[in-house]
Amino acid sequence: MENLTCCSPSTSNEAVAVSELEPMKLPFKNCSKLPLCFDLLPENTIKQIYMNLHYTDVFRSHRVCKRIRNILQRNAHYFSRPKIAELGIKMGVVERRSRPIGRLQMPILECSKKMERRLYITYMRKRQSTIIFQKEFVIKENTEGDQYKLSPNFLECLDDHMKKLIIDGRLSFTGIAVDKELCERLMQRWVRISEATSLLFTLCRFRLNAELFRDLLISTNCRRLNIELSQFDDQIINDFVLEGMSECIEMRASGTYPRFFVGLTDRILNHWATQKMLPRRILLHNVYGNFTITGVLTMLNALHEKAQKCQRNEKCLLEKFEWNFGYVSYSGENDSLLEILSLPGHTLHTTYCADLANTIDVTLTAKGPLYDISASCYKCSPIIKFQLILNRLRTN
Repeated sequence: MENLTCCSPSTSNEAVAVSELEPMKLPFKNCSKLPLCFDLLPENTIKQIYMNLHYTDVFRSHRVCKRIRNILQRNAHYFSRPKIAELGIKMGVVERRSRPIGRLQMPILECSKKMERRLYITYMRKRQSTIIFQKEFVIKENTEGDQYKLSPNFLECLDDHMKKLIIDGRLSFTGIAVDKELCERLMQRWVRISEATSLLFTLCRFRLNAELFRDLLISTNCRRLNIELSQFDDQIINDFVLEGMSECIEMRASGTYPRFFVGLTDRILNHWATQKMLPRRILLHNVYGNFTITGVLTMLNALHEKAQKCQRNEKCLLEKFEWNFGYVSYSGENDSLLEILSLPGHTLHTTYCADLANTIDVTLTAKGPLYDISASCYKCSPIIKFQLILNRLRTN
């Protein structure tokens, strides 16, 4: 039997490339290729080989040689990628020491202190066991220009990491400016964020329009949107943008200062009420929408309707419903207000708000678990809170 292994490339150190000046000598008549080193193959051939391999084999091949590593890094978006449970992107400004550690910092040298920005990229991956694998990368550069805007160097570094991963969980941003350049990088065709179910923004500055942020939500499978202590305007929190979420399970928004959002109306409440699963948490802090009693009543009726359809033999939903709608205006809707006051099995607590005139804090809680009231399997009692404004003209 003829040995055909001479046609396959070799990755061992003993393999030697044949010089082009030497005459072509084939070891066998049926063998049409020379025994070349694997790292001497054309780049397209190497790319086609690794496109059929698992990502663990691709990562191990980075140690073969420098040329293979460069080829794999350039074509990383063509190969298999691992799924990451959470990808964190954080940027901060730190003070660079003017002298090495251990030497005194003289007061005269305080004027010569330099600041530098650092970009932290953190991977969190859940393995088959309960162990969570975490890896962190740090990139440094001098502080120039806007403190929160990602520099071209940081954007290129982010591209190199994003094309090697599949985000299958949370995508979090901390201390950065969410602008057009960043969103365009995230929505490139080789970036895999379509399976991301949660978006978290902390201490961020939003500098983009409503259409672009809605496209970012549509490109992901966003079910949980958390915006904490960030600066944003009507272009970020409105009905048009929030309807871009595939399904709202959790919605949290807290601004750095109180602000009224005209585009946040009962339309989004009606949209959430028609979902297959109602939102578990709606928490609005310093975010005052243009909600009315009718919209809140629509959510309450949807909650009881979903509870009545749920049978006892189905899986119990252990999570608690917690809704805080912020400001709710009252414009003479007597029928809706009386219907809320007469909900069976609920207790209505009202307190006078000392900070704002003509405002009443309303808390609606169930006397017992919902399955005792409406024969459903919801185990936790819902908590609904809002601030009822009796006269909006005087509060503004």
